[in-house]
Amino acid sequence: EWAPVLGPLTVALNLVLLSGAAALGALARLEARERVAVALEVGIQNGTLGMAVGALVAGGAAALPPLSLPSAVYGLTMYAVAVPAVLLARRWTRAAPARMDKGAGASS
Repeated sequence: EWAPVLGPLTVALNLVLLSGAAALGALARLEARERVAVALEVGIQNGTLGMAVGALVAGGAAALPPLSLPSAVYGLTMYAVAVPAVLLARRWTRAAPARMDKGAGASS
């Protein structure tokens, strides 16, 4: 019953966290590959952490407690969002040296 609401919200949260982590990496002047790594780590680890906290709060339930359901959905949707993000980031980081070379040639 929660899937129509929970799914889109977690995808939106995935995108916000990936973008936010990448932006913070840019502010820290990390290289493009490092920004991608930080963004993925932030996104993927949050789902696992949420499920662990939900299980601890529920008192060691044998199955996935209801408190962990949003984190489980988040974790699954993060992989669905992360794969296209990685593919785009790979194209972008491969093209980055070419863009940098063109920019260096134009200024000399």
